[in-house]
Amino acid sequence: MFKLIELPYHKDGLEPVISAQTLEFHHGKHLQGYVDNLNKLLVGSEFEGMALAAHLSALWQIVDWKVIEERYIK
Repeated sequence: MFKLIELPYHKDGLEPVISAQTLEFHHGKHLQGYVDNLNKLLVGSEFEGMALAAHLSALWQIVDWKVIEERYIK
């Protein structure tokens, strides 16, 4: 079962760029909805109980960092 990540700062910690209300909407409602739907989809599937961290660790091994650097570090 996946859980919504906790923010490493207070909800008003990004003001004035992002308001606490906007952050609450996107993190507290939007992202929570994605987490809830993911958990519903996983129940009874072949992926139930699998770790997302293991998938992401493998993914980082195949990322072509030279391409990333060329696109974003200029």
